[in-house]
Amino acid sequence: MEQLGLISAVLGGFAFTFLSALVSMPSGRRSVTALFFFAVLASAQFFVCALGWSLLGWSDSPNELAGEHRLLSLFFVGGIVALTTCIGVVGWLRSASMGIATTMIAVAGLVSSMFVVRHFIS
Repeated sequence: MEQLGLISAVLGGFAFTFLSALVSMPSGRRSVTALFFFAVLASAQFFVCALGWSLLGWSDSPNELAGEHRLLSLFFVGGIVALTTCIGVVGWLRSASMGIATTMIAVAGLVSSMFVVRHFIS
């Protein structure tokens, strides 16, 4: 569980870095607003996961905390969805063709990510 906490911290830092780059952008476009929303969502969800799994690692009876692990797993999946949504939306800031390309890459990344993490979260 501690490894999931560390992974969440890294991904949350990545989402927060994404968010800090967005703060300086003009917010007149819907794609910037969507990007900002999903970056905040990913950061918050990964923060909760990093904190929760780090604290669960200190527990003397981890079997009793299966419900908390399940809830954190949902937040983790939500964070992955939000972060890959950011990747998909960012291309739309440039052009429609770039938006289509980044959306396809984000969908492939999301499917691949879910394939990888399916055994490690419950």
